[in-house]
Amino acid sequence: MKLNIIIILVIIFQLFHSLIYADTVIIAADQWCPYNCEPESEKPGFMVETAITIFKEHGHEVKYVIRPWKRAQKEVIEGLIHGLIASTPQNSIGLNLEYPRIEQARMNNCFFTLKDSSWSFDGTDSLKKVKLGIIQGYNYGFEIQSYVDKNINNQWMIQNIAGEKALERNIKKLIKKRVTAVLEDKSVFRYTANQLGVFDQLRFAGNDGTAPESNNLYIAFTPLTVNQKSKNYAEILLRGMEQLRSTGKLRNILAKYGLSDWR
Repeated sequence: MKLNIIIILVIIFQLFHSLIYADTVIIAADQWCPYNCEPESEKPGFMVETAITIFKEHGHEVKYVIRPWKRAQKEVIEGLIHGLIASTPQNSIGLNLEYPRIEQARMNNCFFTLKDSSWSFDGTDSLKKVKLGIIQGYNYGFEIQSYVDKNINNQWMIQNIAGEKALERNIKKLIKKRVTAVLEDKSVFRYTANQLGVFDQLRFAGNDGTAPESNNLYIAFTPLTVNQKSKNYAEILLRGMEQLRSTGKLRNILAKYGLSDWR
């Protein structure tokens, strides 16, 4: 009888402990499918599904919301959201975000043009031959970003847009020949162009030349000066990625999006 009472008390304590310490972890970014797609859908994006799976194991709920990129950056440093999806140290310079030691994805930035174009990327000098469509707040790596920063006020060379559905708008500008090349992650561009029904009108025009490891993507958390739980969240994500990879669960999540493990 005493043993049963002890067992019941242990279960009650564990439930109470979980309720007390369970968090709702809010993560956000502009929609960038297949990394992060439509919230509350069957396929919200593989980085979102990864976070949901990992944090659930620790009794935390993940809430995923869409924000324009610049707004998402602002809200994560203010602590209004907890995690910034698809962040890199390069595209969030000066924000002092807390990063897991293992990435949650890896991008592959590429150039795209209309199908009848013969242009291909061959170093930054070749960019002088195109009007390039980019997205405000993104960082495109040292070499290309230096070119962008130097020419950002020249609308004949750089078209820099912000706000919601920025890539979709860039692709539409490409179709209408308002820009002649767009720089974007290969998987994201292909997904968005297919959604618009225009992928067959476009062509791949070269990689950006960046080393693969430089393109690691993370869910980065609010600065520790704003939320001390960020260190714990980053550690949970680190250990969770190791476990998902070792058990094959990461492979299964990626397969839903037609992708394979980048490592």
